[in-house]
Amino acid sequence: MNKPIIIHGSIAYDTILNHPDPFSKSLNNKHLDKINVAFGVVEKREELGGTGGNIAYNCNLLDLDCFLFTKTGKDSELYMQHLNQLNHVSQKFLISDSSTDCAHAYLISDLNKQQIIAFYPGTLIQEYSFFEQEKELKKLINLKEKFPEVDDIIFHLAPENPYNTMKNAEFCMINKQLFFFDPGQSTPFMINHFGYFQKESGANHQTNLLNYLSSHSQEKIYLEDVILCSKAIFVNEYEMELMNDYFQQHYGLTCSQFIAQIKETCFDSFKNQEKSAAILKHPETFLINTLGSQGALLSSIRINEIEEEFFPVVKAKEIVDSTGCGDAFRAGFLLGFSQNKDIKDCMQLGSIMGSLAIESFGGQNHHTNKQQVLLKLTEINVQKMQRKIK
Repeated sequence: MNKPIIIHGSIAYDTILNHPDPFSKSLNNKHLDKINVAFGVVEKREELGGTGGNIAYNCNLLDLDCFLFTKTGKDSELYMQHLNQLNHVSQKFLISDSSTDCAHAYLISDLNKQQIIAFYPGTLIQEYSFFEQEKELKKLINLKEKFPEVDDIIFHLAPENPYNTMKNAEFCMINKQLFFFDPGQSTPFMINHFGYFQKESGANHQTNLLNYLSSHSQEKIYLEDVILCSKAIFVNEYEMELMNDYFQQHYGLTCSQFIAQIKETCFDSFKNQEKSAAILKHPETFLINTLGSQGALLSSIRINEIEEEFFPVVKAKEIVDSTGCGDAFRAGFLLGFSQNKDIKDCMQLGSIMGSLAIESFGGQNHHTNKQQVLLKLTEINVQKMQRKIK
């Protein structure tokens, strides 16, 4: 039986714009602080999107039962009609708000399928969290005790209101639930507002590390806590650079090195504290860095140990639109993880789904099924084995 999946992420309408040249032709790196530029577009499309909606759509293609947790606005009728057709997506935890519109994303893609996004949060501007649905969520959590065949619930925390994401991470930590952290476009905000260091620190790196460790006795939740307690972390190349810049500035470590070192510290010295217990619940953390057309990098992080492996992209029949490819990747990874597959298969399934999504406009217009995707995985693994034999 698949692990039950709860997806926290936005439901949004997407306006997708296509710019015929690379963004770099219109930008001067030396004068980004004075930027004042317009990008001409040759195509405009209106699509259904949002991180939560896109991941749920892909999970539905893969016969993965999931619960979508987010807010809908007064203009959600079209989106709800669409969700009603997704048999594997439960609306049990959708919260309707008639006071304002749904979220709306304005995405402009260039020739190289790079994107600049402006995001209007709409109803997501209001704070709410798993704690408001704690009674119903506890019923799902308790299923594991009643039915041994039901494995851990997976809480996937996709980009949404970052305050809500942090509260939901706190819920998972308090209740010792497995969760994936997927900060996406919220990454800069989370670093600047939830990082333990909100400004330049005068102390050296070792002192900073000790100061952070002493915070384990506090109730406040920091970005570092969420990263350490996540089973998997999803970022793209730019977001990874932002993360690494923060950790190197304050701790003299990359994000992966920070996780590995803290795991060792917790194991040696901090076993009795609540945050450390949450960190040690999952002795291995997976950091997934998606690299666009280059593929994806997996870092498997254990106590003072980091193992990296690169996964090339699965070649698409046609490259049409990169919108939602990352969300499709996550659904493929969720398929593998929910079926207790090897982590390498999880990565490969993510790559397969990403290659399918890029063949269509928008994040919810491609089609496949679980059998086709698993067959493609088998084909890829056979090809790898044949290359090794040669």
